[in-house]
Amino acid sequence: MKVWKKCCRAPRRISAVWNKDPVHAGGVSGPRLQERAKLCRKYDICRQFACESRRISKEQKRGEDMLYRNRRATAEQKEEIENINMKRQQLDAAVSHLCSLSREEALALRDVNLFRWLCSMMKISGSPLSDSRIGAMMDGETVREATVEEYQYLRSCMLLYSEFRHMLDMDIDLDEKYVTRIWQILTGEATVEYRKTNPVLREMTYNPPHGADIEDLMKAACREISSREHYRDPVRGAVRTHDMLMVIWPFEVRSGETAYAAMSYELLRAGYPLPALGIDNKEHLALSAEFPKKGTSFSLYAAVVNNLLDQCGGIQIGL
Repeated sequence: MKVWKKCCRAPRRISAVWNKDPVHAGGVSGPRLQERAKLCRKYDICRQFACESRRISKEQKRGEDMLYRNRRATAEQKEEIENINMKRQQLDAAVSHLCSLSREEALALRDVNLFRWLCSMMKISGSPLSDSRIGAMMDGETVREATVEEYQYLRSCMLLYSEFRHMLDMDIDLDEKYVTRIWQILTGEATVEYRKTNPVLREMTYNPPHGADIEDLMKAACREISSREHYRDPVRGAVRTHDMLMVIWPFEVRSGETAYAAMSYELLRAGYPLPALGIDNKEHLALSAEFPKKGTSFSLYAAVVNNLLDQCGGIQIGL
């Protein structure tokens, strides 16, 4: 401590001694100069030690804060997973409760579900129209804000729902043929052609595979869709179908809408309502970005479970 104070009294002179400048050092030379030089070395060592101690202390604190945040995030994520698993069980109970509804009540609920799904399909396509405007378009009214493309796409979505009902009556499983059929109905194209370009999905921060690999990837995805494990949890399997199609991004246009529609059909075939998440195109891509990054899609799965439970009346009937 005495050495530290003694060194701090005259920093200019110490610096001068360190540089062996006898003029600024007050003419000190010989043994006293060597003594001052030793003091300067001790001063520098103490200063370096203090700086290093502060740096280590900051790093330790930063590491402790990061560890605390990670533990807290893990606990919150675990709690959220348990909450979603509980709602998943409630969803099956709510779907079973729907079987007790009368025919009139079931048809009314189906009409409401169809309207919500159509609004979701319009928003995912990038349409800024409100639900009331979309409802007016469905009633045959003229909506000045709507474009010709939006009218055509809405009619395509309604035609796709009719196709879903036909596929349900025929008990048809989803495969590559019907995925492309969904795309054809949404786009109005007569022939199917996979994309040849290599787009960059900025909202997903993801680059889809090369166009030459799409055909093989689609066959691999359809093999997984037809497996038994895929239908062990129908909701999770439907979300998985959506994620695989989003990662492949098979078409030049309407790939996101096709993936959402394919997920919708699998849920409908399993006895659930059509998903009506009410998200726009950017939010849809943001939710889909989790799968190519982490290999899981918990956020989308949670959103689907919450939405289906809400539509089944799980909250209203007190489940």
